[in-house]
Amino acid sequence: MIKKFFLLITVLFFSVTLYAAESSELPVVIDADKVEFVQSTQQVVASGNVRMEYQDVKLSCDRAVYDALHNRAALSGNIKITRGETVAYGKDITYDFNAKDILATQMRMEYKPFYVCAHELERAGDERIIFKQGYVTTCDLDKPHYRLQASRVVVYPKKRIVAHNITVKVGDVPVLYFPVLSLPFLEDFPFILSFGKSDDWGSYLLTRYRYILNDQHKGKIFTDYYGDRGWGTGVSHKIETKDYGEALITYYSLQDKFYHERERKKLFEEYPDRSNIAAKYLEDDRYRAQVAYEWRPDQDNKIVAEYNRYSDKYFRKDFFYREYEDEAHPLSYILAQHSFDYSSLSFLSQQRANSFWGETEYKPQLQYDFFRQTLGWDKLYFESKSEAASLGLKYADSPIEDNNNRLHTYNQLSYVQRLGWLSITPYAGTYTTFYSRNRFGEQDILRVAPQFGTALSTKLYRTFSTNLNLFGNTIHEMRHIVTPEIAYNYRHSPTEIANNLYQFDGIDALGREHKVEFRLENKLQAKNDKRQWDLFYFAPSIDYMIDDEGEDSGFNLAKLEMEFYPKPGIAWEADSEYNCRDGWMKSVNTALTFSNPETKKYSFSVGHRYLRKESSQGTAGVMYQITPKFQFNGYWAYQYREREFDSQQYTLRTDLHCWWLDTGIKIDDDQDWTLWFAFTLKGFPQLHLGVDREYKGAKSEY
Repeated sequence: MIKKFFLLITVLFFSVTLYAAESSELPVVIDADKVEFVQSTQQVVASGNVRMEYQDVKLSCDRAVYDALHNRAALSGNIKITRGETVAYGKDITYDFNAKDILATQMRMEYKPFYVCAHELERAGDERIIFKQGYVTTCDLDKPHYRLQASRVVVYPKKRIVAHNITVKVGDVPVLYFPVLSLPFLEDFPFILSFGKSDDWGSYLLTRYRYILNDQHKGKIFTDYYGDRGWGTGVSHKIETKDYGEALITYYSLQDKFYHERERKKLFEEYPDRSNIAAKYLEDDRYRAQVAYEWRPDQDNKIVAEYNRYSDKYFRKDFFYREYEDEAHPLSYILAQHSFDYSSLSFLSQQRANSFWGETEYKPQLQYDFFRQTLGWDKLYFESKSEAASLGLKYADSPIEDNNNRLHTYNQLSYVQRLGWLSITPYAGTYTTFYSRNRFGEQDILRVAPQFGTALSTKLYRTFSTNLNLFGNTIHEMRHIVTPEIAYNYRHSPTEIANNLYQFDGIDALGREHKVEFRLENKLQAKNDKRQWDLFYFAPSIDYMIDDEGEDSGFNLAKLEMEFYPKPGIAWEADSEYNCRDGWMKSVNTALTFSNPETKKYSFSVGHRYLRKESSQGTAGVMYQITPKFQFNGYWAYQYREREFDSQQYTLRTDLHCWWLDTGIKIDDDQDWTLWFAFTLKGFPQLHLGVDREYKGAKSEY
């Protein structure tokens, strides 16, 4: 302690003497087995278990020569430098405490999940660190299983690593070469590869390469081979700016051999529904071009825009089916919105970009929403929604277009009152719409549809003690919360029926409605010595449609939602809809999951999805940790109507120290198969192939 204290005072004295007028930096603290101060050169020489500290930097080595005049140290022997989450090792290092610069040979640095080694380090600082003749890897071994050998590696702390002239080596065997590669911190690994065979594509190989140019520009490059269709190439580039928002630009094209004129007969045999489409949509030069933009200059303003152009309406279905399932008909529009304290104003311009689709155009539409607010009296509320639009309805592949101008508003007054244990909310509103004309050419049409109703609800609960044991989980106390609700709504028949109007959107389809809805929400909460949780949720509801003449009155749609969580690792949820008028089940969905949340050794899920006239499908998923190095995953979807598997998937995950190797096969209902091998870096666990499927089962808690 005396030695350390003496050196601290000495260094502090010289620091104050030399830099008092220029700097307020704290002194360097040095501790070692042997410390000498050379007054003539103003240097401190330390040897044996040397420890140095300066601000957030800690150093250790066998020997150090500290230059107090320039605040710089020459280090040698078993060097370790720690600064925040960055750790550096080396043999001979010169470290500048002021600039945080390093000059070194045989350097190794850890920026988890990356490890960078180099023969020479040119410069280091807060902005970037440059390595020469080295490699980067995520393997923490002294001799890594794989590495990216590079002539130059530039590290931008907490942002990315950029390597130049890279040779990818597995062991000592070179397997790939890239002129430049950018690896982001905490993002997906840049390579995605999948291959397989299908009736639509033949044998195929799909590749994705992620790149990062800088903080504002990143994207993906597509290079795909379809044995029966040809080569598909494209790019998806993302622009992120601080002041002007974000944009995503995508272009993908394919010279489709199946769409070549000499294959036309085979095409129509395979896809009979395409035999009647116009020849201009059967060109073999198929593509998609997309631009998406979003800008939020402040918390009150937002601009969102999309442009979607396709060579034909089947392109997305043929080559990007998952996107097609999410949105079969993407729109092109510009939406600007401004938020006030209690309302918002928006501007929408929507134009058709693809003539093979029928579409409503807003040329443009201005909308003002006034959110529910009190009118001086805290029990009386008002809300409204108003629109002014110039509309156009364009039909697919037709010059015919229906045009109209429309002013629409809905205004509602509601009153909130508690009568003891009962909450009652009566309301009254009016739909008022002006059209410049109707379908028969009549001018200046005014449509009015008044509406009124009321909602009644209350909340009841009871707490009681118990000694219930569910699956080995003891429950000492339970609380039952019941929320019954009754809602009555009546909307008078509009003064102009929907059949007399152009149908641009849902506003024009407005009709009479008279119904009562009943809902009974139940929640059962459980408690023991360790925790409190929602054990059971049960919420049935049903609506009763009222016919003025009484002949067609009756219950319409019954719904049921249920969730059950008896203990950690067991979860069940279900929902269903039943059509009371026609006497058939509309939909049923259920899922049951068993897992071990402590060891995570296994999980098993089964479920069923039923949608009338469309699908009755059983699903199952399993994960089992065979050994610490091997994990099996399976997924099955079985169609009961066709009595065949819609999809099967089997995956074996192997732990390769710094990698996971996923070997998987997927088989669809036509017995088409997709086989893939995915090397996933543990430092980048977010990797998604896009061909794999996993059944998640019920969620773990309410």
